[in-house]
Amino acid sequence: MRILLFITLILFSSISCAINEAENHISKMLNIYKSLNSYEDDGSTSITITNRNGDINTENKTFSTYYSKNSLLKFKWSVLPAELDKELYKLTKNKKILIPKNYVVWKDSTGSYSQYSNKKKENKQSINIALSSATGISNSLAWLVPRFLSPDITCAPNLSASNSEIISISNNIIKVKQKLPSGTIRILHINKNTYLLMKYESIKELSSGTSYHQISEYNIRSYN
Repeated sequence: MRILLFITLILFSSISCAINEAENHISKMLNIYKSLNSYEDDGSTSITITNRNGDINTENKTFSTYYSKNSLLKFKWSVLPAELDKELYKLTKNKKILIPKNYVVWKDSTGSYSQYSNKKKENKQSINIALSSATGISNSLAWLVPRFLSPDITCAPNLSASNSEIISISNNIIKVKQKLPSGTIRILHINKNTYLLMKYESIKELSSGTSYHQISEYNIRSYN
């Protein structure tokens, strides 16, 4: 009985340490972004949606982020030219919502704004609100790096999860896996040297039997 209790305590301790280590890596990543004076990236997102019949639909998008402390924060997203004629939808639990082909949200010395496709730009109360409104249609990309950088957001995006774990540390990449209460699995690929996000994955199963797998890769052009 004592041996069983001892083994249980060791396993619990190992799991707790793994969780704490994962959280420490995430916390360090967020602190690095908050310390930057400038940052620029571009990247691509590939989304694969498979329905219960095995039919596969893919969506490909590009994005870019530009940040200069106390001057500008800009996030842009667009559908690849080859897919401009496709009707793209954001999947929700009960319905599909048509999403725009491109948009941009930004903050400069005059205020915070968003602009969707060819529509007139909209004034936003804050960059926080602008990014929040773009989170869904950007497949969470507006919720990630732009929010890490934003000086207006004192509360970092919730990247905590009680079941965070490190999948691997290899080739200078720390892979942290998190399973959310909703059932969504997300995987953060963090550069071990710079502690900047290099890749983001989101995997989920919808009640309709549809599976969703998103892979977003960051090409970091400069940072300081």
